[in-house]
Amino acid sequence: MIGAWTVPGFLRWWYGEPDLAGARPAAALPGALLDLHEALSRHSVAHDGLLAPRDVRADDGVLVFWVERRGLYEWGAGPDGLVRRRTALRGEPWHRTGAPLAEFLVSLLVHEAVVGARYRAYADDLSPGRRDLLLDPLRPLPLPGPTAGSRLYAGEHLLALAGERGGTSWVHLAARRPGDLQYLEAVLG
Repeated sequence: MIGAWTVPGFLRWWYGEPDLAGARPAAALPGALLDLHEALSRHSVAHDGLLAPRDVRADDGVLVFWVERRGLYEWGAGPDGLVRRRTALRGEPWHRTGAPLAEFLVSLLVHEAVVGARYRAYADDLSPGRRDLLLDPLRPLPLPGPTAGSRLYAGEHLLALAGERGGTSWVHLAARRPGDLQYLEAVLG
């Protein structure tokens, strides 16, 4: 399953079968964004920062579809189908991420699942050895991460977002059930 995820496939794996009727938005958006919104309309999940189809806007030839929680960064789809990122300040230029829109949207969902999980843990100031122990039950995803300098991971019942800052590592872990995080006691204890 890892690496072959689609938007509906990830939503089903992490959140379960769709629980709503859903609807395809009536908006002039790239197909991948329409597919994302249609799939999300079938699940009772909220996603911070993802703009509603009516709020997606063009800015310097880029369709802005996601604004980071604090409003500091935004992401958009370029005319070439690749995602761009910039600081959300007037006049800031867009920077190409190199990620195709469809793949990026899956990584966006994984990222949002990690930071919005009901059962989650966070550790920072980790040595590389401790970071590796925390991530041992997971494997890196071959998806472009939505945030610079971070990497997404998945395991049987876990997701993670990990990165480095100032010579040490940090890890956000997410689980579907609280018992899935019990292994942390042995690693961090």
